Amino acid sequence: MVSYNLYLFTKGACISEVLSKVRPVMFFIAALLLLGCEKSQDGAGVKMSKIEQNVIESVMENPQPVCVGRYMFDLPEQFFAEGASVYINKNAIEAQPMPLPAFEQRIRLREHELQSTEVYEKGNAPFLKSTYQLNDSKEGVIFERNINTIAPEGSRYLEAHYFNNGIAFSTGIKTKRFDAERYAKERLELPNYYIDNHTEKLIELRKLISRIQGVKSNEPIPEGKGLCFKHGFIAGDSLSIVGSDWGEEDAGIAFKLKQYPKLRFKIETNNYLKEDKSLLERVGKGSLNKFISSFGDDIRVLAEDRRKVGSTDAEEWLVFNASDPDDIQYNFLMYINEKSGSNSTPFLSAELRYELSGGELGGDDLTEEQLLSVWYQLTNSIRIRPGAI
Repeated sequence: MVSYNLYLFTKGACISEVLSKVRPVMFFIAALLLLGCEKSQDGAGVKMSKIEQNVIESVMENPQPVCVGRYMFDLPEQFFAEGASVYINKNAIEAQPMPLPAFEQRIRLREHELQSTEVYEKGNAPFLKSTYQLNDSKEGVIFERNINTIAPEGSRYLEAHYFNNGIAFSTGIKTKRFDAERYAKERLELPNYYIDNHTEKLIELRKLISRIQGVKSNEPIPEGKGLCFKHGFIAGDSLSIVGSDWGEEDAGIAFKLKQYPKLRFKIETNNYLKEDKSLLERVGKGSLNKFISSFGDDIRVLAEDRRKVGSTDAEEWLVFNASDPDDIQYNFLMYINEKSGSNSTPFLSAELRYELSGGELGGDDLTEEQLLSVWYQLTNSIRIRPGAI
């Protein structure tokens, strides 16, 4: 396995320093590093030729703040969102920009669809049980329906649709309503399953909806405590939003680069992850390094470091993987608060993946140094959004 530390790049190492850092069997790596001494150094501390640097400067132009969960970072305008997700207590929230008339039509069509849905057993009919309007004159509705067409009608789902500031939201929550006399025997035999938590869950869902606001693409990031996601913002600290010390919030978003669509950058964050061992502890103390070394030069570890990202400690593992000739790629990983995720110290993972065409660098590919530069410029800008927690 070929491995070297990126501080040889970032500290501007030249002949004497490079030779002092490497072993004789790694002189060919030293030669690559020495070539870098004659190159210019970008803002992230990576050595590149002038041509390489010009490309990166154009790629990384005009960075704008982007908010994900309770973190934010600076994203150049050449990147575009490929996909996004947000979950509160494992319940997904979907957001889509649309005009109000289109939202109102969506509600009418959805209600007709639910009213027309047939159930497997007639005793579970109708599929749509009730319809609730939102509080405080908010635009939207909550449909109370069977969870599916097969399950007993006491297993239900509260399906919410909400419109705010040009954004249509949909979410929902599972609930149970086994209070009917027909379930008396089952309530005695399985009291923990045949329950009635409908009122409690309806209140929980209404509280969540009251915190959601739409955010248009040209609007600034909302201020104050809250969770950001694509097209939306949920106001409040983690405990207020999830409702309990064991509640969960997750948010993530993936981006691609317009000129180089093979590059994918993804950030995910949550308030609960607590691993027993960190990324580098798993790599260094486990069998992973031995496994990687068995592939020889087909897998190169470019960096295996702890570093500061803003005021926070982070761990990263940057790898070039050519072990599969049909799937050669660079894969860069960084974790923050991996062992201490909480409402006040949310976990964050950042990943950059770049797949090579035909298994090797082509004329339209970014070089390794350029990928490192993109990686460090993006991740160096990650920080907790002021006032988010």
